[in-house]
Amino acid sequence: MLRTICGQNGICPSSFTIREQAVKKNGERCIGSGGFADVYLGICRGEEVALKVWRIRDEEAMKDFCKEAVVLNSLRHENITSFYGVETNLFPLCLVCEWMPFGTIVSYLKNQPSANRLTLLVDIVAGLSDLHNMDIIHGDLKGSNILINGQHRACLCDFGLAAFTYGGRTMGTTSIKATTTVGRRQKLWIPSDLDFRGPM
Repeated sequence: MLRTICGQNGICPSSFTIREQAVKKNGERCIGSGGFADVYLGICRGEEVALKVWRIRDEEAMKDFCKEAVVLNSLRHENITSFYGVETNLFPLCLVCEWMPFGTIVSYLKNQPSANRLTLLVDIVAGLSDLHNMDIIHGDLKGSNILINGQHRACLCDFGLAAFTYGGRTMGTTSIKATTTVGRRQKLWIPSDLDFRGPM
C-alpha cells in the first residue's frame, strides 16, 4: 500500500530522509553505473556507504525512486543490501545503502577464483527466500545485482523492478526481462527469480 501511494504521488515518507549534512561524498569519481543511476562512494556517520544517484529526474523517475526506497526500507536480511535512507542535499534523488567493498559477484569471482561458490549460492537463495516470504519478486536477478560485502557474503541489491504479489496477483512492473512468456504476453512470477544465470 505504501509503495503504491508513494509511487503514484512521487513522494517518500519524511522518515526516510537522512538529516542534513550527515552524508558526504568520498571523492568525485563515479564507481558504477546502471541504466538510469550512477553510484558514488560516500560517508555517513563515519561509515562508508554507497550513494545511488538517479541521472534522470523527471516525474516518472521520481515515482520509481520512491517505489524503490519503500521496497528497500521494508527489507531486513543479512543477504540483502541494507538501506540507510534518502539523501536530498548532495543530489536531488539519492538512495544511501550499505557499501559493498568487493563489488559484484561477477568481478569478485574473477578476482577470487577459489571463492566458495556454494556459500555464495546459499546466500543468494537465503536473500531470495526472504523476499518471497514477504511476497516480493526481485524481477531483475543477475550478476550485477548481487554484491559481495566485507565478510565475503553475497547480498541482493537493486530493487527498481521489484514487484509485490497479493493473492497470486502481481502488483508492479511486468515489462522486464525476468518474466515468463505466455503467448504474446509477459508475466512476472516468483519462479522467474529462480531462473538465475550467473558466473557460479
